[in-house]
Amino acid sequence: MSACAVALVGLAACSQGEGPAGKTKAVATGPAAVCASEESAATLKKIIFDKARDLASGPSKLAMSRVSELSTLKLERPVVDTIDEATGKTSCSSLIRLTFPVGAIRSLGADSQTSFEGTYTVQPAADGSGMVYALVGANPIIEAIGYSDFDEWAKRYEAVATQAAAPADTTVPTAVSSPAMAAPVAVAANQAPPTRVAPRPTAEPAPATPSALRSPYAGDDNHVCENGDPQDRRTIEACDRRDLGQSR
Repeated sequence: MSACAVALVGLAACSQGEGPAGKTKAVATGPAAVCASEESAATLKKIIFDKARDLASGPSKLAMSRVSELSTLKLERPVVDTIDEATGKTSCSSLIRLTFPVGAIRSLGADSQTSFEGTYTVQPAADGSGMVYALVGANPIIEAIGYSDFDEWAKRYEAVATQAAAPADTTVPTAVSSPAMAAPVAVAANQAPPTRVAPRPTAEPAPATPSALRSPYAGDDNHVCENGDPQDRRTIEACDRRDLGQSR
């Protein structure tokens, strides 16, 4: 679907191709189908946003394309009002329901929906290029869209979209391979931590006396005689010399 012209409150021409009888495919399916077709809903949405864009300015005007892309228009209970056999014009009326991205139009609140009773006409273009649409009764919603501030909404939307597009962390956690690497066991709040037993102090040996540090045979005759083996020849000789000296 491509819109070819827009005028007045809303007028668009859309090419739909030629049918076997020389009429457009939409007309060949009958007036009721034309009033309720998805082509009609898409064209009416484009008319509304094109007219609203003419009222917008600055960042809101730039963001309106994204708002239009994320919005939907639904024709509820469409009916055929009149048919002009001479021109092939079909007049329709319907409850037109618009649903916008949440938060885009603050005046709508969390519901983000609005509806109005609208009338529209569909007829073949005089040059056979497609269907021409005209919409009546949409001025209030066109103004509500055109004067809305979409700048803050656009920033929030882009931030969320960027975060969603970021690559997920695919790092696989390393399994614990040994008891030494395992996490410590938590102690319950009402459980006392285990008591550590202090090591028993080791008694230090008494300092050795100078005589104990010396060899029994390293010293004078008196030392050898007192500390040496009584059966050892060195001890006997030392004692003899000591005794001999004392007897003099």
